[in-house]
Amino acid sequence: MKKILLLSVVAIMAMTSAKADIVTSRSFYKEGPRMTWFVRGGVSLNSISGDFVKDWKDLASASNDKMSFGMKVGFDVSAGFQRYFGKKNAYWGLELGIGTRGFSSKYDDVYTTHVDGNDVDKTDTYKASLNNINVKLPIFFGYCQPIGEHLKIDAHVGPYVSYDFSRSAKDDDGIFESHRSYSTLKDMAKEDVLGLDVGAAVGIGLWYDHFLFDITYQKGFFETVKYGGNKATSSHIMFRIGYGF
Repeated sequence: MKKILLLSVVAIMAMTSAKADIVTSRSFYKEGPRMTWFVRGGVSLNSISGDFVKDWKDLASASNDKMSFGMKVGFDVSAGFQRYFGKKNAYWGLELGIGTRGFSSKYDDVYTTHVDGNDVDKTDTYKASLNNINVKLPIFFGYCQPIGEHLKIDAHVGPYVSYDFSRSAKDDDGIFESHRSYSTLKDMAKEDVLGLDVGAAVGIGLWYDHFLFDITYQKGFFETVKYGGNKATSSHIMFRIGYGF
């Protein structure tokens, strides 16, 4: 009888302890936030638009010349995180990166020269480019939707701020000086290209397990160039691959 009573007490104490552990775990355990840390990098296609571009094209056209602006190939590398809202697929994130911005341009100087007593039309082509390196801080909000066992589509949008800490310019034969009496592009890069920029970005990515392929478009709102009243803003298209952990 004593043995049965002792066994009963032990069993009751074990059940009470187990129930207390369950209550404690349910009451006080809180799951931490879901986060994904990532690194990514790739190619950036940089360009500008605005009055600076329009006025240069108009000046060239008035002399039967041709001025064109194109994209300058650069790079973009960054590290950051995505923090999800509870158990939802929506998240917010922060990123710190180094990238480039700038543009390329080509000036076709059309003129007539005399060769063996005949008038011959000729064209001299000059190229110039600007390629600044900056540090930038994007903040973004996104939604990551699974579409299979291993695949997820990741759409995101948000603002960014950047600052150029290095400026590099190339200028064939002083195109900005010899044509239209402007300073050289190198002088413009030092004095008239504004380093600070604030803009917005929108992008979409595809996750395969931990690997990411992302395409993002960024549009700056601040003036890239403030030169003689001619203003321009920068834009970037980035193709990047990354890894999340």
